[in-house]
Amino acid sequence: MKSKLTAILALTVVLLCPHVNRSQQPQQPIKHFGYLTVTTDADLSRVRSYTDFTYLDGDYSQSIYNTATRVRNNGMRVVVDLGKVFWCPDTANPFGSWHLCGYSEVDFMTRWNNWTAMNASVLNSDYVLAFSVITEPSLRGISSLEVEYVINLVKQRYPQIPTMVAESYISVDQPSFQVPRNSDWVGVAAYYIHPNLDYAFKESVRLLKLKKQSWQRLVYTLDGFHGFPHDQAGILLNDMDTIAQEWYTYVSNDPEAILVGVFSWLDVPDVSGTGSKNLPQHVLDKHVAIGSAIFAGRTPGYQGFFETINCQSLGGWAWDSSEPNTPISVDVYEGVQRSFHKIATVRANQFRSDLVTAGIGNGQHGFTFNLPAILHDGQSHLITIDYSGLDQQLSLSPQTITCSP
Repeated sequence: MKSKLTAILALTVVLLCPHVNRSQQPQQPIKHFGYLTVTTDADLSRVRSYTDFTYLDGDYSQSIYNTATRVRNNGMRVVVDLGKVFWCPDTANPFGSWHLCGYSEVDFMTRWNNWTAMNASVLNSDYVLAFSVITEPSLRGISSLEVEYVINLVKQRYPQIPTMVAESYISVDQPSFQVPRNSDWVGVAAYYIHPNLDYAFKESVRLLKLKKQSWQRLVYTLDGFHGFPHDQAGILLNDMDTIAQEWYTYVSNDPEAILVGVFSWLDVPDVSGTGSKNLPQHVLDKHVAIGSAIFAGRTPGYQGFFETINCQSLGGWAWDSSEPNTPISVDVYEGVQRSFHKIATVRANQFRSDLVTAGIGNGQHGFTFNLPAILHDGQSHLITIDYSGLDQQLSLSPQTITCSP
């Protein structure tokens, strides 16, 4: 096995990367990685080694001084959401219709002036990474003209701090949707999907890029919690490390990306969701690996081989070189184009000493999978192995097998 692996790796180096030049390697576009909402010293100490910001909700009547100071003391900054500073929800429909505060409420300019005065000592680029002016304005019935007006107010007072507006991807394809023309960053959020394989999501991103200004950078939300909608979509709790890897890959391939925010560190009661803080350790290990890779400037680099198959099992190895000591997963498919179906997702986390010898991380990147009995029907079956959530096959894939009943 060792000699076979060495020969395969040598051939791969010759064919795929005959002249390795660091300057020619893809550049990591993502500059910022963090959670919503990490606020306690204990939690900040857990995430500070692999994140550089935390996302906070602002409220016109509350100070962020203590939280922003704790975050700064841990070497991070805050992204502050100003939704509850400028806007008020209608009492009859608190999510579906928001408006600039006025009329019977404290008006939005008074709220803004009071809030900035209250937090003046921490409203600078040493503490604040960006202002999220409003989240999902389309779903809240807020016009782009209102959003642009508020962005101007923020920019006039804090010209050195970027502004951001994030939308749900389902709003982007609406004919009435417009990107605020003066926001520095524009965001898109989606959950319960495989981003690299989801046509609707990728189409929304394409439309968003057509509607935004060329200089505006993109912000993405990484699906970092697990609730019943995930189960309904066939995404199990233990699969959330694979989902994180898919988002990391998708965003790393977008040269216009600048920030990834993980939703959410805390639990999400609305969907009985378990937040990142309480996800299984292997999922948090994946978040650590992703953040570490981003800040080291590395981009995903997939390599692997579909090595063996017989009527009992198949096997091989796969890794992402940007996270050399953290496993990835592979998807096993049966069938031909347009009629194939996924048999399983398999985590490539088995230790193999030959991988260590070949310089493949810590060697914990092997996988085996027992073939299901349904394939024992005397018919020929085409077996394909892809890197999980990607339309990209392992080397030596696909392979064909015929097993007697």
